[in-house]
Order: sequence, then C-alpha cells, then structure tokens
Amino acid sequence: MLVQQIRINILASHPFFTLLTPDDISKLANLMYEIYVPKGEIIVKEGNLIDSIFLIEEGTAEVTRTSNKVDSKEDILLAKLSKGEAIGLMETGFFSRNKLRSATVTALTEVKLLGIGLKDFNKFMEQSGSLYPNFRQSADIILRINLIKSIHSFSNLNIESINHIMSNIKELKLPLNHVLFREGEPGDICYLLEEGEIEIFRKNVSTQHDESIAKLKPPAIIGEAAILTKSQTRNASVVTKTECKLLALDQNFLFEFFKNDTRAVDSTVILLLSRYHPKHVAHISVEKKQENGNDIIYTLRNKKTSATICLSPIEIEVWNNLDGKHILQDVIDKFSTNDEVKSSIINLVLELYHEKFIDFSVDLAPEIKLEKRSRQGWFNFIKKYFK
Repeated sequence: MLVQQIRINILASHPFFTLLTPDDISKLANLMYEIYVPKGEIIVKEGNLIDSIFLIEEGTAEVTRTSNKVDSKEDILLAKLSKGEAIGLMETGFFSRNKLRSATVTALTEVKLLGIGLKDFNKFMEQSGSLYPNFRQSADIILRINLIKSIHSFSNLNIESINHIMSNIKELKLPLNHVLFREGEPGDICYLLEEGEIEIFRKNVSTQHDESIAKLKPPAIIGEAAILTKSQTRNASVVTKTECKLLALDQNFLFEFFKNDTRAVDSTVILLLSRYHPKHVAHISVEKKQENGNDIIYTLRNKKTSATICLSPIEIEVWNNLDGKHILQDVIDKFSTNDEVKSSIINLVLELYHEKFIDFSVDLAPEIKLEKRSRQGWFNFIKKYFK
C-alpha cells in the first residue's frame, strides 16, 4: 500500500497529470513497473525512438545533448533530474518535436524509475482523450513510427524515410473473419498489421483444401512477397481472426521508394532475400584453431575451389543455421541484437554466397542475381529491379 501511495504521489505531482482524477491516477499507478538503473548507465539515448515514459522515484540523473562541431563532438549538460521529474514528458506532452529522444539521460546515482510502455500509456489515455488531444495525436504518430521501425524490412531506415512511408500509407479497419486477399489473386498492395490477429492459409495440392500455416500479431508485414518477387499473385490467403487495423502500402509507392531512397538499400536487400533458404554447398570442411593463445577462429574451406573464409565463434553459429531449413529472416531474428549485427549477418551471408560456400535451396526470382556488389552497386541494381 505504501509503494502504491508513493507512485500516486509522484504522478499527482507532475504537471502533465493534473487534469486526471484521483481514480485515474490510481489506475495509472497500477499499470506502471519499476526499473533500477545502476550509476553511470544510460537510461535513454539521444536519437532513439520514444517507446516508454519514465518518472524518477529515487536518485538523480543528468540530461546531455551532443553538439556537433567541425572536427569533433561534445556532450552539453542540459539539466539534472531528481525525484518526481519525468524523462521524455513535460507538462504539455512529449519532450520532442521529431518523435525521437531529444537528449541522452544518464544515471548519476543508482536510479529507481517508474516506467510504462508507450502503447499501454496511450491506451490508458484514450479515456481522457478530450483532455489531452495533442498528446494523443503525438502518441499515435510515435506508435506508428515504432510499428514501422519494428518490421525487420524497415528497421534500418532513418526517421526521414519512415516519415515518407507514413505520408503514403492508408489505414484500414477490418471486421472479424474478413478475407484480406486470396491465394492466386493479383498482389499490388502490402500491409502492416497494427492491431489484431490474422491467419494465413495455403491450399494443399493433394486435398485442394486450405490449410492454416501461420497466425500473426503485430508487428507483421503481410503480402510483400507478391510485390518483391514480381510474381504478381498472392502465394497464400489471409483472413482476420479479430477486428484488425492495418496500414496499406501500394506497389507503385514501394517501387519508387526503393528506387530513389539510398537509405533504404539495406532494408530492400533484406526484403528481397529474407524469404529464401540459404544452404551449405557440398565439399565444405570446417577447421577450428586458436590464435594468440585466446582467440578461436574457424576456417571454412571449399574443397572444390580451395577458397577459404575465417569466421568468429558467433559467425560459425550463424553458419550452422544456414542449413536450408531456415529462411534468412529466421536466422536474422535469432542472432540480431541491433541493426549493426543485422547488417553484419546480411554481409556475411552475401560473402558466403559470393565465395560459393552457400546456395539457396529455393530458386531466387529470375530478376534477382546475387552478384558481388558494393552498396552503390546494390542501389543501382535496386533502381533497375524496381523500374
């Protein structure tokens, strides 16, 4: 009871929550979780997407912003925060105009925080939407940005590219048991699932009956295969299992976007390759050896071509999963902890393909030729592919 009252007092003392009733504040306090951050640890980082709101329950933290100079970068101290102060929230709404964290917050002491995910917070605020219209509008935009960013195919994009996508999406609200599209139909739109659940069916060749092959919840991208492989027809049927909210992107926009946005190169390569099954070729040997007394290196050798590639322990784990049973997206999901790691996995897979250590057990679309390319080379290929 004492813990609950402390949370209520902290929320009630912040200017943003002054319009809420005591009952609302009590309900909000119940939704919040506690998190402890050690001294010196970063709580939120400048430039990251806003995905949570925090209030300090105990401890102090400093707020800094990076200043870019001609030949260096400098962290400028903006403020110090203590008990009762919020991170990312001010009395009128988000402490950000571009939907990204506007500063880095670092714990000066051990800090105890009250936190709540933005999605949960936004749902709670729906009941008070008339009191906080500007906040609700900003929160909806940020949640949509987070949705797009959470789709692996778009996770490498920066905020400008994501804003460009957002300005070209159409929102759809569909009832339960609505058929979004059927296998074999023309496919010129892909969808991002924002709310609800959908089920994917594919026709069994033997029985000619539709069989369920997957159920998806947000975040998920649906129907991109027909567009990206240029097959023009859907390879499965999709039906809503609940009321759903989806964001639609048409083929013409996607083609123009992939052609003209150099920042989308990495994401486009992932989109083109993620559905395929990388598989070891025959005649590959693996040798494990230790270098400098500590570092373990694995050497792959193609006995046919005599080509060799050296891999780290983490890279050999990726190699072991390129067995033809997993699509590339599954391998990325398993090992990626951030965008940098994801990019490294893509580059490793491409290198293994170029040097003839792996192939794809499912034929690539005829237009997709995995030649050895620089990043600019991939961009030129994408412009031609999506012409």
